[in-house]
Amino acid sequence: MHMDGYLRLTIAEFNSLRFTHCWSAEDDEVRAELRAAGLDSRSSGYTEWMGMFKDERISLGWSWYESNAMHFEMVPPELGAIGTNLMLMRESREDLGPGITNDFLRTRIAVMQWQASVQSSIRGD
Repeated sequence: MHMDGYLRLTIAEFNSLRFTHCWSAEDDEVRAELRAAGLDSRSSGYTEWMGMFKDERISLGWSWYESNAMHFEMVPPELGAIGTNLMLMRESREDLGPGITNDFLRTRIAVMQWQASVQSSIRGD
């Protein structure tokens, strides 16, 4: 781990990871922020996922909401970044930066099928 707390991986290294659900919880503050931004929701909260690269734990966390259509969605990027200890790098080992890393993580999370795990966790299934 680098002194700034980030684990640095190339995109190829990151793409080899598998993430598992750690926990999810409802959070009224997330719902209030969404409402203030004009998004109504049935419920909202935060979820945390973990992956391993060699001996290092990689954490991904994000705010979510359940729309009135009963679909679970990530909070839009303008309302919350992905919480992580990861910094993506080019093959040349140069950081891609937090903005590009966050955009890439959102794209990856969008295909992770995380919604059922969150729903099960908050509903006690």
